[in-house]
Amino acid sequence: MCDAAPRLRGLLVAQTRRNIIAASVCSVAAALAFHLFYVRPKHKRIRDYYLDFDAEASLESMKEYMQSYTK
Repeated sequence: MCDAAPRLRGLLVAQTRRNIIAASVCSVAAALAFHLFYVRPKHKRIRDYYLDFDAEASLESMKEYMQSYTK
């Protein structure tokens, strides 16, 4: 027979602790990746759009569209 007894004492606590740590590391990595690869480029695109955005020209374009639509 086997001389070594199974080590079951504290197994559930050890596995739970390991799973919580692994889940925390994965969630932090996912949040970091989301921020770096989605949020930052989106903010850059929005900033670049509004740097050369002309509100007056946009307003005139909307006025022309509404006038042609209401006629």
